[in-house]
Amino acid sequence: MDKKPFSELMTGILAACLGIAVFCYSRTLKPAELGIGAGGYLTAVGVIFIILGGIQTVLTLRSGVGKPVWHIDAQKELKVVLIILTMVVYLLLLEYLGFLIMTPLLIISEMAVFGIRNWWKSIIIALLFTLVVYFLFTEVFMVFLPRFSLF
Repeated sequence: MDKKPFSELMTGILAACLGIAVFCYSRTLKPAELGIGAGGYLTAVGVIFIILGGIQTVLTLRSGVGKPVWHIDAQKELKVVLIILTMVVYLLLLEYLGFLIMTPLLIISEMAVFGIRNWWKSIIIALLFTLVVYFLFTEVFMVFLPRFSLF
């Protein structure tokens, strides 16, 4: 059995730590009067990250871990920077342009960064994902998402 890259071990550990942080933060939010609210949603996200990060860590340790390789790939670094920039722009404009406008734009731009050039497919996936998430949050979880408020 081949050894797993060191980065997979670090990804599992970081995901579990992020899950613990999100879970702890979710416990500070007051319970929602209607639906599961933001606290319930964050609790679920935290638990999922803890479980998946733990699974990733255990599976990596069981198969063995290779030595850390510190190789910088300029093309991959550029992708990371572009992803971070698009997320920052998304977060800055979300309050003004709203979830229904910004989320499809974010998904389409991230798909372009990852090399998906079929624009129709990207648009359809982005719109469907956005509508499903919007429905789940507003109708099922009763967590209201930012709306267009530029004026």
